[in-house]
Amino acid sequence: SLAAECTRRYYGFSSFVCVCDGTYCNFDGENDPTIDATNVKVVKSSRDEFRNSVEVLPRQDGTINSSDVNFSIFVNANDRRQDVIGFGGAFTDSASINIKSLTAEAQNNLMNMYFAKEGSRYNLVRVPIAGTDFSTHPYSYDDIEGDVDLVYFDLSEEDYNYKNWAFNTCGWTAEDMRDWIATVLGPTVSEAGYRRLKLLIDDFNRDTLPSYVIPIVEDATAVEYVDGVAVHWYNDLYFSPDVLDQTHDIAVGKFILYTEACIDPVSGFVELGNWERGEQYITDIIEDSNHWSTGWIDWNLALDLQGGPNWVSNFVDSPMIVNATANEFYVQPLYYALSHFSRNVQRGATWVSSSIDQSTNDLKVTAFENPNGQIVVIIANVAETAYDIGILNENQQYIFKYNIAGKTWLSITYQR
Repeated sequence: SLAAECTRRYYGFSSFVCVCDGTYCNFDGENDPTIDATNVKVVKSSRDEFRNSVEVLPRQDGTINSSDVNFSIFVNANDRRQDVIGFGGAFTDSASINIKSLTAEAQNNLMNMYFAKEGSRYNLVRVPIAGTDFSTHPYSYDDIEGDVDLVYFDLSEEDYNYKNWAFNTCGWTAEDMRDWIATVLGPTVSEAGYRRLKLLIDDFNRDTLPSYVIPIVEDATAVEYVDGVAVHWYNDLYFSPDVLDQTHDIAVGKFILYTEACIDPVSGFVELGNWERGEQYITDIIEDSNHWSTGWIDWNLALDLQGGPNWVSNFVDSPMIVNATANEFYVQPLYYALSHFSRNVQRGATWVSSSIDQSTNDLKVTAFENPNGQIVVIIANVAETAYDIGILNENQQYIFKYNIAGKTWLSITYQR
C-alpha cells in the first residue's frame, strides 16, 4: 500500500513534480493498511521529499505528557457537524482536449491517478454545460432572443467533435434565480421525476454570501427545490469564512459545497513544482471544512503546458499539467493537497471538532470521523520550523506524538 517512487523533476520553483507517462506513474496503492486500536496511519507530503508517503506506527496511549510536545491537538469526536459529500475535479472541455492529447496508455494513468482506488479516489465530477472560462472561444446553445421554447437550441460543433471553444458568462440576480426556480426549474424537474437531483444556488464567491442566498431561501416555494449552496474560492483571502456560518444558519438544512477552485490568472503563469500554491489549496480546504463545507472540487482536471488549446491555460495552475509533445503529465503539489482529503476522508464522513492548545499561524488542522469509525486528522505546517505535536482524544488522553517537519502536510488516521 506504500506509494510508488515519484519520478522527480525540478523546474526552478520551490519543490518538484512527479513525472508520469504511458509506462509509469507513482500510484499510492489500492489497499489501505489495517488500522486497529494498537496503531496509527500517517500519510505525509512535504516540500522537499515526500508525496503521500505512508507509515504505520504504534499508538502511544498513556505515555505522553503535554511537556513532551510543542503543540497539542485536541480532537473531540463527540462534537460533530456536517457530513462529507466528497472531493473531485471538473471535466471542462479544455481538460478533455488536454487529456485526449496523450496516448491511450498515458490517459489511463492520468485518469487512474484521479479516480482509481490506487489514486486520489475522486468521487465528485463537475461537468459544465456549454462553454467555460477554459474554452477556446465563447459559445452557447441558443442565442436567438425570445426563444423560450428552445426551438433553435443546438449543440455546438465542439460537442459533436469533443473539441472545444475566451470567457463565458451567465448572470442571474438572486431574485431572477428565485423566480425561475420557483416557477420553472423546480416544478419541471419534479414533474419529470428527477427530484432526486440536487439543486445548488449561487455558485460564486464568498462576497455574495449570505446576501444572494437570502431572497431564495426566504421564498416558501423556491426553497423547497433547493438542496445546497455552491461556493467558489477566488476571494476567500479577502472575505471571512464567517459568511459560511451565516449562510448555514440562514439556509437551514442546505449543504455548502465548494464547486470551483484553481490558481487563477492574477497569480501568474504555471509554476511546475510550486509548493506554496498547494499550500494555498490545503489550508483553504481546512478552513472551509471548519466552516460547514461538505466538499471541494478543483476547476480543471488537466491543463496544457504550452498554454493551449485554451486562452487561459498558460496563466492558470492545475493539479495535472499535460505535455502532449513528450506524452507526459506532471503531478503538481496541488494534486497532493486535495489528495490528502479525497484519499483519506470518505463520503459520509462527519466533521468533528479539532483545536490547537496555543495560538499559532504555523499549523492548520481539521478532522473527520469516517463511516468505519476511524478518525482522520489533517494537519498542514506552513512554517519552515519542525514541531512535536500530540493528538488528544475526546477523553483528553494523548494517543500519539509525531514530529511534523517544516512545509509538510499530514493525514493521521486512528481508530476511535
